[in-house]
Amino acid sequence: MASDIDIASNALILIGDNPISSFTEPGFGATTAANLYENTYLSALSEHPWTFALKEQYLSRLSQQPDPETNFKYAFQVPVDAVRIWAVFPHSNYTLVGDLLYSNYDKLLMRYNRKPPE
Repeated sequence: MASDIDIASNALILIGDNPISSFTEPGFGATTAANLYENTYLSALSEHPWTFALKEQYLSRLSQQPDPETNFKYAFQVPVDAVRIWAVFPHSNYTLVGDLLYSNYDKLLMRYNRKPPE
C-alpha cells in the first residue's frame, strides 16, 4: 500500500521534479508537497462518492437541542472522519451547523466519504 510520501513523491516525478523521502527534507519539492498534499487529497475525496471511502453510520443524537428558532427538534454529532456528506436517511430537511446536524427525526443514518488510509 502506498503511503502519503509515496503518492506525493510519484506526483513530483510525474511533473519532472525529484522524488522525496519525507515532507520535512530540504528542497522545493518536499515543501510544495507538504503544503499541497492534505488539501489536494481531501478535495479529491470530496468530488465523488468513491466506494473505497464511503461509510454509513447512525448518528449520535445529543442531549442538547437546537435553538427553537431553527424549527428543528434534535441535534446530532457529525462523525469526525466525515469529509463530505452524500445522503441522510430518512430523506428529510436538515441543516448543518458546524459539526452538528439538526433534524426533526430522532434517528438518522448518514452516508458520507471518510478519509481512508492512503
